[in-house]
Amino acid sequence: MTTITFSGNLTRDAEYTITPSGTSRLCVRLADTPRHHDPASGEWKDGATVYLNCTAWRTVADDIAEAELKRGARVIVTGKLIYREWESAGGEKREGHELVIQELARSVRGLAKRKSPASADTADEPPF
Repeated sequence: MTTITFSGNLTRDAEYTITPSGTSRLCVRLADTPRHHDPASGEWKDGATVYLNCTAWRTVADDIAEAELKRGARVIVTGKLIYREWESAGGEKREGHELVIQELARSVRGLAKRKSPASADTADEPPF
């Protein structure tokens, strides 16, 4: 299996469930849209959005559930990339990749942009 790290935004709230056998499971779906600078126009352009289904099991799922992740949260995940085949509720054969989460953390990217104007004025001053 291949280990990868992926950063993106949650497309929906994290879904924490307990399987019938008593195993904890947490599912999230991440999306990331790469951007590139177009020198001809001088503008930033969006590329194709990449979506990745991610699942955590057992104690990893329990730990992540404590973070109460909501739609739009930016996170970084590391885990094992696996290939799955399954049958949909309508009987269609499906296939795709999924990340089995080993680590998940909130990303700090973009936090400075979200600061309120009042806190931005004093952010460089020492707290004493």
